[in-house]
Amino acid sequence: MADLIHEREGSRHTVFHARPRVPGTPPSTAAAANAALTALPAAYQRRHGDMTAAGISYPLDTCYGLPDFDRPSHLIELAAATMKRRLLAGTAPAPEAILVWNPMQGHLPVWLMRALAPGTAANAGGRQRFTLMSRDALQLLAARANLCRHGIPPDAIALRHQVALHATPGGHKLALLHPDDDLPSAARDGLFATLTPLLYPGGHAVLYGGAPTLAPLLAKRRPFQLVRETRRRALRVAILGAPPS
Repeated sequence: MADLIHEREGSRHTVFHARPRVPGTPPSTAAAANAALTALPAAYQRRHGDMTAAGISYPLDTCYGLPDFDRPSHLIELAAATMKRRLLAGTAPAPEAILVWNPMQGHLPVWLMRALAPGTAANAGGRQRFTLMSRDALQLLAARANLCRHGIPPDAIALRHQVALHATPGGHKLALLHPDDDLPSAARDGLFATLTPLLYPGGHAVLYGGAPTLAPLLAKRRPFQLVRETRRRALRVAILGAPPS
């Protein structure tokens, strides 16, 4: 038994993305979607070592099946550098609730933890809580494992195995968003309307990805305000401020 969560049709084929249904639970519930997401299987584990992005080093265990296993990509570097210049340069308190859409290996959320607590092997305060969201379960398991190794308690990390931002709990101060290139049109057109209740007033969203992917999204960013934008090598990073109320 499985729940269908995404369907995409091509000219001569159809691709279905489904998740196992946990026995005894109703279909299409968050509990059923996430109950099967346990530990990262040992067969996926690839290497352990320190990475560096935007001048900040951080430990990371990487796995097969996801990119950026030897070093952070140009996109991760660009996003980290943009965040370092704009979000981490002042005296504002560290965000305690962080949403990450498509965390991949976990580079950016772990980099953020090290940037917020430089010189420590783990987040000593343990106050941060994360919501990790992706249609790729391997991303969720890899990023959660790396955040736990960095000192984030497992019960402070929620996993959302879903395609887009719909049905995601609110209450976040920061959202790191790496939208899929093939995001369904309804999710693409309503992205910022869906994002608004997920962030506290005055919170920030960081969108990063290929410039062609982000261009149509940012064209409909209202009521969010553009705070800073960086472009390089057909890549784009935009920091947006949530509406004040």
